[in-house]
Amino acid sequence: MIHGVIDISHPVFGFDGHIAAALTIPFLERIDGSHPVAIDDAQAFAADAAKRISAGLGWHGKAAAPR
Repeated sequence: MIHGVIDISHPVFGFDGHIAAALTIPFLERIDGSHPVAIDDAQAFAADAAKRISAGLGWHGKAAAPR
């Protein structure tokens, strides 16, 4: 059984440093605590995936100033 859902989101940046999208994954919190992946690990995986997608779009690590 599921206790609840926590959405984990990270920005995806375009080549110009502006946010192009958001990567969101659901983390299902089980009542019995038998998570196959800890929430901290899920957050790290999502952050890494967002960085890799951003790099694929040409981003090199610096966010642009807000428009």
